[in-house]
Amino acid sequence: MTPLIQAEQAVLGSVLLDPGQLGHLSPWLRPEHFYRPAHAALYAAMVKLRADGHPATTGKSGDPIPLSWVTDTVREAGTLPHGLTASYAHSLISACPRATHVPVYGRMVLEGAIHRSVTQHAVRLHRAARTDAVRGGVDETVHHAQALAEVLADLAHRWGTEPRPVQPPSPNTSPLPAGATGRRTGSRRRGVSSRLYQRPARATARRCPLVASRRLGGHRPSADLPSSGRTAPPRRTH
Repeated sequence: MTPLIQAEQAVLGSVLLDPGQLGHLSPWLRPEHFYRPAHAALYAAMVKLRADGHPATTGKSGDPIPLSWVTDTVREAGTLPHGLTASYAHSLISACPRATHVPVYGRMVLEGAIHRSVTQHAVRLHRAARTDAVRGGVDETVHHAQALAEVLADLAHRWGTEPRPVQPPSPNTSPLPAGATGRRTGSRRRGVSSRLYQRPARATARRCPLVASRRLGGHRPSADLPSSGRTAPPRRTH
């Protein structure tokens, strides 16, 4: 189950638990924003019952919710093309984490609907462009490009903001004391040079003490050398 489906279930479960939350959703969340047709039918039934003045939607916050709210919602949704069962409605109630967070769940459902709409128009534009490339025309491509631009403009008008240029950050113009840059650079260079000079000698001494002693001009006693169990042959003299 995707997070989008879980958000739809949380929205419906929140409204079933607290019908008063429907007033925070109905002005901007519509049934066609739901991905599953069964969820869209159930939400449409809730909106219709609220418009008809159902007793559960006219009560005060904190009042007990009548059982008829769930049964009437399922019955109203059953008159639509995609009916629901009472057991599924009760499972939606258990899927709701917290009814007071219904605006957040509704926003997730709306964002999913926006993504689907933009993707659908983009796919149509892509298909039209490929068809026009074969036919040698641009009419269908221009038509679908204008449709996609209108969809994006409508979404930006209702839910977003107009694009504005971003001002570049102002550079740091605070002056440094005279000679501070030179002193810092010189000290850093001297420190790096000293470390580079010391580290190879130390690393060589740890890995191969004999080679290190020769490089550094020192001598290592023969007793410190590891014995391999063999004696070296005598050196011939001429």
